[in-house]
Amino acid sequence: MGKKQEIERLREQLNQWLVEEEHDNDEVWLKRGGEAIFQRFAQLGSSAIAYNQLGDPETALAILDQLEGYHGPGQPNHYERITVTAIDADGEKYTCYTYVYPSERKEWLEQHAKQVFGGDWMVFLHSKDEVMYFAYGSCMSERDFRCTVPHFEVMGRAVLDDHRLAFTRYSRGRQGGVADIVPSPGDRVEGVLYKIPARYVTELDWREGVPAGVYRREYVDVQCKGQLVSALTYVVVEKQLDEIAPSESYASIILDEGASLLSTHYTERVRRHIEHLRRRER
Repeated sequence: MGKKQEIERLREQLNQWLVEEEHDNDEVWLKRGGEAIFQRFAQLGSSAIAYNQLGDPETALAILDQLEGYHGPGQPNHYERITVTAIDADGEKYTCYTYVYPSERKEWLEQHAKQVFGGDWMVFLHSKDEVMYFAYGSCMSERDFRCTVPHFEVMGRAVLDDHRLAFTRYSRGRQGGVADIVPSPGDRVEGVLYKIPARYVTELDWREGVPAGVYRREYVDVQCKGQLVSALTYVVVEKQLDEIAPSESYASIILDEGASLLSTHYTERVRRHIEHLRRRER
């Protein structure tokens, strides 16, 4: 079955789920398979990106139209395609397509729509009310973390494979380098896995400077208590090539306050890395 045929088949199923959703709560709807359909749509949507990267934007747009149920102006569309102006982190403006519900569904939306806390659909899709968050820097300190997220549950030590801890950005507030994770085959980053209310994701965004383009959200798969867990974390957007040594106070938050759940081997490795950075800067 080709992608276009599969999209149409999934669309028929999705339309049926959407009809049933008007009578069911989210938990019932997800158990019936709605989430699986959305995930498959996401996989097919990556094809549109691939087409665009290969220099065929018309084909990419046609696939996106199918995914969103847009058949053309004046047609019975599931979503309408409109043109908007988007601004990136550098202030550059772009004219883009996006998809919105038709105006005739406004009344239904006002009665049934739910707020997506923080504006992140992936956060909403993963857990609705609660989010798994992987902390590898200052947020490993419960004292420091509580300043931003007053209510949380510590799930335990978590390990991110094929990455390493790095200090790729200078922070005036922290007076030195701040933590980041970068791909590094064979290495691992240890951290703390939290379960937090989804409403605090926006507060974490502000803490990490997401609106200013300092960090960005990313989902990573971490090992925690023998299970693979998909968790939200943050990574530096513009990484400096030469790492910057963290300040004494920031390093203490990571190595002393935040290290209670980490292995001694990992903590010592991070300590040696920080000392190396400091010697290099002398």
